[in-house]
Amino acid sequence: MEKITYIRVFVDYLEAMEPLGDAEKGRLFTSLLTYARTGEAPQLCGNERFLFPMMRAQIDRDNAVAYDLSEKRSKAANAANARKRSKCTQVQQMHASVANACNCTHNNDNNNDNNNYSPPEGVPPSPPEHLPASAPKKPRKANAVRHEYGAYRNVLLSDEDLAKLREEFPDWEARIERLSEYIASTGKSYKNHLATIRAWAKRDAQSPQQKRRYFPSAAEYEEQEPDPLALAQIRKRLGGDAG
Repeated sequence: MEKITYIRVFVDYLEAMEPLGDAEKGRLFTSLLTYARTGEAPQLCGNERFLFPMMRAQIDRDNAVAYDLSEKRSKAANAANARKRSKCTQVQQMHASVANACNCTHNNDNNNDNNNYSPPEGVPPSPPEHLPASAPKKPRKANAVRHEYGAYRNVLLSDEDLAKLREEFPDWEARIERLSEYIASTGKSYKNHLATIRAWAKRDAQSPQQKRRYFPSAAEYEEQEPDPLALAQIRKRLGGDAG
């Protein structure tokens, strides 16, 4: 039993206590107060012992009502605190959601600003932060210097091209002269003269009986022996022209 600080005494008790003497009334009230404080029933030997059980039962009922009321108030207070904590949690979650939304909006605005940003003239644009920087471009290989060859100085070959040409063709000089004379006589141009000489060599190999499309050089004329039949035809033509 919980401790109580007071007991209720009804006016009707006067009629029940009228047969008791003063000493018995004193012992009765003293025993009621002691029971209310300690919960222990004292040993009574006078007539007051007949009234004590009735009054003790009333103290027990009052104490039970007070306990129930205290429990209800405690449960109500706990429920109110729980609702308050839940409401505070909801408010905190709402604030966190608003803060996250503001951060997302701020980040989107920054991304839009980065996408719409144009660097000043002459400054190369930098890649966005969320994209990896592109690998540096390899420097382009500088074109090899090509030198002029042939009688007309119109066959262009680099040192590397000339080395390949001398390795592939024993008559490389004649092939250069052939291309030089052809370009000079036709006005045609080729992007790669080494590739052109190689293409002509393949074509000549496929049709070896085909007459070459170029005239021999002066050195070749000197090395060749004159054809008697050709000389006779020339003398005949010259004689006919004179007559």
